[in-house]
Order: sequence, then C-alpha cells, then structure tokens
Amino acid sequence: MRALTAIALTVGILASAPALAQEFAQNFARQRELNALNDIAASQRQQTEILRRQAQRDSERAWRDENARVNAQRDARSARRFDRP
Repeated sequence: MRALTAIALTVGILASAPALAQEFAQNFARQRELNALNDIAASQRQQTEILRRQAQRDSERAWRDENARVNAQRDARSARRFDRP
C-alpha cells in the first residue's frame, strides 16, 4: 500500500513538473516585463522632471529679460526727460 502511494505521489509530481516549470517561466517573464515597464516609467518621470526644471528656468529667464527691457525703456524715458532744456 505504501509503495502504491509512493508511486502515485511520484507520478503526480512528475506530471505536474512541466506545468510548474511553465508557470515559473511565465512568472519570470511577467516579472521581467514589469521590471522593464517600471524602468520606463522611472525614466519618463526623470525626463518630465528635467523638462519641468528647464521650463521653469526658461520662464524665469524670459521674466528677467522682459523686466530688463521694461527697466531700460523706463531709464531711457527718464534720461530724455532730464536732457530737455
């Protein structure tokens, strides 16, 4: 009886081994794909942050340039006012 149980157990294990191996391979492939997707998402977040900082710098530079232009115009008007006899 024990021998029959051992044989049945061995046959059951051997029969399920290919299915377990296939499931392991599928899980491994899924995990690899998830890791790749996570890497892509992290890279996109990093690129978004770089672009956000660049846009902020561009905005600040545009503000400084406009401010300098307005100040130069104001200074030019003031200089003309003082140059009049």
